[in-house]
Amino acid sequence: MRIWGRYDMPVTEKRLSLSSPGKINLYFELLGKREDGFHEIETVMAPVSICDQLEFRLTDQPDLRLELSGKKQGIPTDERNLILTTLQRVQQLAVQEGKGPLPGLKIRLTKNIPVAAGMGGASSNAATSIIAANELWGLGWPMSKQVELAASIGSDVPFFLSRQLAHCTGRGEKIRPIPCNFRLPVLIAQPPVGLSTAEVYARCQVPESPQSSLSFLEALHSGQPKSIGNLMFNRLEPFAAGMTGWIERFRYEFSRTHPVGQQMTGSGSCYFGIYPNRKVARKAAGCLSNRLGDVTILLGQTLNCGGVSGF
Repeated sequence: MRIWGRYDMPVTEKRLSLSSPGKINLYFELLGKREDGFHEIETVMAPVSICDQLEFRLTDQPDLRLELSGKKQGIPTDERNLILTTLQRVQQLAVQEGKGPLPGLKIRLTKNIPVAAGMGGASSNAATSIIAANELWGLGWPMSKQVELAASIGSDVPFFLSRQLAHCTGRGEKIRPIPCNFRLPVLIAQPPVGLSTAEVYARCQVPESPQSSLSFLEALHSGQPKSIGNLMFNRLEPFAAGMTGWIERFRYEFSRTHPVGQQMTGSGSCYFGIYPNRKVARKAAGCLSNRLGDVTILLGQTLNCGGVSGF
């Protein structure tokens, strides 16, 4: 499998700074239940310009240390954090290849992506950690090896190695990048409460006849926001809506701002709308901020080739 993408990686001899983008699910369908307990899914994910920032610095000590800043929201800094779990896995594999011992790393995470919100922040951080470790530790791993490791860590992690619009199947780990030359203006609303992915999946039901994605994929190739928005879909949304009143409230409030499409991302709790242009999106952001005072409104855009640019 070829993974497309590029990375903005300002690097010095001992330090590497990387953006770690969030994502939205433009399409999400359940295809079946797997023997391993996961669901077989089909989804189209797009990286967005709402990003965490990660700084990695080599140290003289052998340990891994993680520091936080920004929207911490109770994020752990020990082995419960996927950044450290991922780096430990990289260390183990490198030692097995005879590339150890490796120097330690001090990692600083500036958190901007909402937590427990369906935007893949932890998975993105894990993928970014693989990229950084491969560079700073001089491992020379090909992308195929990085993808294999990423898939063993989490279903969404391989997607964040590509950092490009992609059609994903299996558990979400089978990636087919979709070349595109457009960026969709997007507005994301984060409610004051999150949703558990496990609980949402526990409530969901696999349809007898899953919806075909062919029309949506054709709309993507057109690059027209209205065509894409009209065919967006998320099978998990009604099940999540049964767990929180925020989904229905967002559906009503977003409809008043005239998006070309709107829905929940992933398993929630964030909800998003896409708009025909930046001007309309900015106006909508102001309206939603006034009407939803207890909600965080994030304004951004989808990314078309891995780079992060301002909105």
